[in-house]
Amino acid sequence: MGAPKSKQSSTLRYSRLLSFISITVTLFMLGALGLVYVLEQGMSEEVRERISFTIELPEEEGSNPEATVAEIRRLPYVREVQMISADSAAHSLTNVLGEDPTKILGYNPLVPMAKIFLKADYTHPDSIQQIIASQPLFKTAEGLEEQQGQWVSASKNLQTIRLVLWIFLGLHLIVSFLQINTATGLVIYSQRMRIRTLSLIGATSSFIGRPFIRRAVLEGFVGALLALVLLAGALFGIEEAFGYSLLRLCPQIPLFGVIICVPLVGVLVSFVSSSRATRRYIHMEEGKIHLI
Repeated sequence: MGAPKSKQSSTLRYSRLLSFISITVTLFMLGALGLVYVLEQGMSEEVRERISFTIELPEEEGSNPEATVAEIRRLPYVREVQMISADSAAHSLTNVLGEDPTKILGYNPLVPMAKIFLKADYTHPDSIQQIIASQPLFKTAEGLEEQQGQWVSASKNLQTIRLVLWIFLGLHLIVSFLQINTATGLVIYSQRMRIRTLSLIGATSSFIGRPFIRRAVLEGFVGALLALVLLAGALFGIEEAFGYSLLRLCPQIPLFGVIICVPLVGVLVSFVSSSRATRRYIHMEEGKIHLI
């Protein structure tokens, strides 16, 4: 009698270990895909905020370039303004041409300018058109037409990338459900005779299923935590290897969403899978349970 019990115990431990590894790997892949989506959002925001355009500041009598720059900085859609004085512009032009144009002409032909960076939320093509219409100074901006073309192209590319990522996330969520369902069902299957025995002696369905469901939910939660630890380790390894912090690019709210969703998926899928598998063996006919 000892050998069969030992063999059954070994099979149960193997099933539980296989289930735990499968859950952890599945949730790790799901979290990694979610992290890619979060990184895409952060990187697209950073790229949009780096795009700039330059405007000439008025030099009419009574105008004050510094006051104009201060007024532009107060605009709700402006992230940063860098003022370029006429002397700084002449110095930069001297470096490019290799000769000082002010010495040739006898005066500085350049005018003060302002380099403007917009906030990421206002870099969409429709927003740009509204900003240009509301600010006469922006209508003569240098390079704004080219920037508009870049923004339109970038917006279309980002929409395509996000659509593809959403499709992959949806498909992997389905795969995650199937894999966790199979792994959890394997553990319940190894205990099917015990479940049937408890059912025959009059134990209620809730009494029989409670320990199996509790253990499955705990394994799903612990597997999710381990998957998050592995993701954090991967990010730390990338930073150590390449000296680039990916977490810095991640928006906080979507990142917290991934951190919450991974354990939530692990717990919910483990709960649903263990509940279904337990009910199946509780209500299965005795003849059939010996055949599977």
